[in-house]
Amino acid sequence: MMRVSILIENSLVGHRSLYAEHGLSFLFEDGDQSILFDTGSSDKFLFNALQMKKDLVSVQKVVLSHCHYDHTGGFLPFLEHHHPKELFTGKDFFSDHYEKHAFSHTYLGCAFSEETLKEHQINHHVVHSTTKISDHCHVVSGFRHYNDFEKVPSTFEKFNGTSFIGDDFSDECSIVLEMPTGLQLFVGCAHIGILNIVSHVQSLFSKPIQGIYGGIHLMNASREEIHTVLDALYAQKIERLGLCHCSGPLVAECLSPYEGKMEFAKLGSGSTLFW
Repeated sequence: MMRVSILIENSLVGHRSLYAEHGLSFLFEDGDQSILFDTGSSDKFLFNALQMKKDLVSVQKVVLSHCHYDHTGGFLPFLEHHHPKELFTGKDFFSDHYEKHAFSHTYLGCAFSEETLKEHQINHHVVHSTTKISDHCHVVSGFRHYNDFEKVPSTFEKFNGTSFIGDDFSDECSIVLEMPTGLQLFVGCAHIGILNIVSHVQSLFSKPIQGIYGGIHLMNASREEIHTVLDALYAQKIERLGLCHCSGPLVAECLSPYEGKMEFAKLGSGSTLFW
């Protein structure tokens, strides 16, 4: 059985003793292999894992969707008691990532470095296209722009040592579950655009994408922009949306035209998916 659990997310959906925080962390259990996808903002996901009877000692592989603190903040606390062997990221993961506010910049990146990985004897794999990491799990990165609609907000920037440049989120990666009937796509924040990610994944696999889960970064989008995205996903025959984190509350309100055509679930800390 394939099982995917949300160890932490911005909200709760039933289990009220769990923590919720601005962040995201998935645990993939693929047979006898356990894979951690993102680590939330802090150590709170570790408490939630205990409450959910998830033994993270068996986690040997960690995938980080991008370097932002709300997806990497729990990595150092995780290393205090656990010993993963491999870390998978996109390229430029350790660049300095910021968000611009008028004339000031806020650091958004991770709190550890490549030296941390060496100290803990963790092999770092930079994914440029797609890498299979278990029987059903693939890490996908190297996303390209397939449309003119989705643009990374200009407030996101990287510091190259001398000046700030626009952040192209070259470090962004997703996990694709390749199941017998189709693909299940898991995203962290989809900064580069969920439609770009969908197009890129479909260019790499011969099976259709059936479901999308995670954050699709529409929290600042207008209703018109959200409907453009949902129309495109429906045209791609996406059957199921399990959205959370940075997707924004307006998405759920915009789903009524697709009722009976696409299944929708609000995911939160403690949500679990089975195949």
